[in-house]
Amino acid sequence: MIHFRCLGCDKSLKVPEGKAGATVVCPRCQERLVVPSGAGASASEEPTESQGHTPELETADQQVATFWDHVGELFADMNPGLRLVEFLLAGLTVITLLLALLALFVPLPGGLGEAVVSSAMFLDPLFIVLFLVILYGHATSCPSCGRWWSRNTYANEFVGREVFERNGGSFARSTYRTTYICNSCKHKWSKNYSEEFKESMSDRLKRPVRDTRRQRIDGIDG
Repeated sequence: MIHFRCLGCDKSLKVPEGKAGATVVCPRCQERLVVPSGAGASASEEPTESQGHTPELETADQQVATFWDHVGELFADMNPGLRLVEFLLAGLTVITLLLALLALFVPLPGGLGEAVVSSAMFLDPLFIVLFLVILYGHATSCPSCGRWWSRNTYANEFVGREVFERNGGSFARSTYRTTYICNSCKHKWSKNYSEEFKESMSDRLKRPVRDTRRQRIDGIDG
């Protein structure tokens, strides 16, 4: 594998050996890069018209931002009534599941246990589907007209990257701006997203002293 760093967001990337000299696209900031021929080679050349390829992100970096962080943002943006419905559906799912488990281990008279289990097998999937439909509908809604399933990605932009210290460790934060458009009312709006990654010691040594603004750097270490 060939290891190098993105010139746009300074993220560690890796591609197979056979891709040396080919044009690749950074999966994080969408920067077009030329894969260096080996360790220590320069990746600052202008991209050629070679077939594009998306390199893999280095797995040495530990991602701090999680899927549940984004789910939390979705719930925070919901109106109180819709949020209450989601919590009720989640609570009913847990309650019916616990009742079904209890009925399996505690004998109930008159076939009540079988009725509870059968009801849970029907209700739990229904509650889960309703929960996901509402969550997805809200996530794809337009803030102007409020219509669900109308949000479409219009453009993605890499904003910048900063390095900071926290709890004795070195972290990097990359910020991106996504512009959306409503398929119904054609309203456009933007939202910034940030991802934090803990830098390993090798990344700290290889990271050049550079301004956080986007620029070209020659002689990136492999």
